[in-house]
Amino acid sequence: MLDGFGPYLGVLIAIWIASAGIPIPEDIALIGGGVACYWGDAHLHFMIPVAMFAVLSGDSFIFCLGHHWASSLLEHRLVRWLATPDRMAALKAQFDRHQLKTVFIARFLPGARVMAFLTAGAMGMRYWKFLSINGLAALISVPVFVSLGYVFGHSYEKLKANVADVEHVIVLAAIGVGVAWILWLAYARSARAREAERLIGKR
Repeated sequence: MLDGFGPYLGVLIAIWIASAGIPIPEDIALIGGGVACYWGDAHLHFMIPVAMFAVLSGDSFIFCLGHHWASSLLEHRLVRWLATPDRMAALKAQFDRHQLKTVFIARFLPGARVMAFLTAGAMGMRYWKFLSINGLAALISVPVFVSLGYVFGHSYEKLKANVADVEHVIVLAAIGVGVAWILWLAYARSARAREAERLIGKR
């Protein structure tokens, strides 16, 4: 049974406020949710799904804001004079090549998260693609920070002071996974090319 909706509602509202641009660290809210579970005010198996919903809905708000507001801004006469169609086409092509990596890594970078998600919306990234790759990253970050709050709830203040170190470890792990993925894709592409050359040589 739930001991009350307060802790869940608190995490939900804190993350939504952070998504609206108020400088409240999202990761601290997630850790706070884990601490509430440690204190017995909430349950971990409910807190993680609530936190996931809060994070993904907040990120979706940022994405939609970028899609609707930034796209309109780009049509402004002054902006179009500064950012010519050729420049915008080059920027969009650059983003399209790296959009999945950009969104995935940005989920672990509080300082870049909002701008990356706004850009994804403004550049016309498909929402289902944004939600899928961001959701994959959130499946790593959200349980990690909520669980940290739960495991180290007895030393919450000390844990808050070391959030940056935890984020750096997660970012490095995410980058490592990304590099391994890129290397695997390069290897697979090279193997297909060699196989094609071999088949052509047999003709």
